[in-house]
Amino acid sequence: MERQFDGFLTCCPNPSDTEGSGIRDRVQRGRTSLRYFLGDDLRRSRFFANSVNDDRIIAIKSGDEMIGYAAFYLRGKGPLSPAFPAFLSEYGLLKGFGNFLLFKATEPRVNASTLYIYNINVDAKQRGKGAGSALIDAISDLAAMNGCTSVKLQVAAHNRAMILYLKKGFVVTGAMKMRWLKRFFPFECLVDMELRLEPAKVVAVSVVVETVPEAA
Repeated sequence: MERQFDGFLTCCPNPSDTEGSGIRDRVQRGRTSLRYFLGDDLRRSRFFANSVNDDRIIAIKSGDEMIGYAAFYLRGKGPLSPAFPAFLSEYGLLKGFGNFLLFKATEPRVNASTLYIYNINVDAKQRGKGAGSALIDAISDLAAMNGCTSVKLQVAAHNRAMILYLKKGFVVTGAMKMRWLKRFFPFECLVDMELRLEPAKVVAVSVVVETVPEAA
């Protein structure tokens, strides 16, 4: 599904052909908050290579160029879904089992009426031009079309993206100081934010997100 927002073209799912491959490569380097456990960008990219879900990615284009994406979690499925055997193969028995539990424990705990944003990523040279705002609008519309009543996310307290989220109507609902855990995670405090969707905007329909068949 392609839609226009503020002069940008958004695509969901992320195109499965060559056009979407650059976005897929970036998503493979995701879960940076777990890099202490899952490894650097190169190792995470290799590990997640076969577990990217294009139907949980909204890509954004400016002209003919892919310039960023938003990754989200909806109804029990996020942008990355590595299977348990993959953890064992990459990290060994003990560390693999521990990393699998950690990955699952850090998946969002949201109900079916909530869409959770994993991250919004826009090329550095395109920031400040409205692409991030357009992605939030695309996510909000997608959430509404799927019958969701809210959009949630977590953001590091020092992240300047909080300014954009507040401008788009998100409100702060909580915060968690990492304390001793900051030894393992790249931030000192996580802020919970939520955007409540207007009742008139929410359409109670079945899931409209296209599902990309998983590779055999």
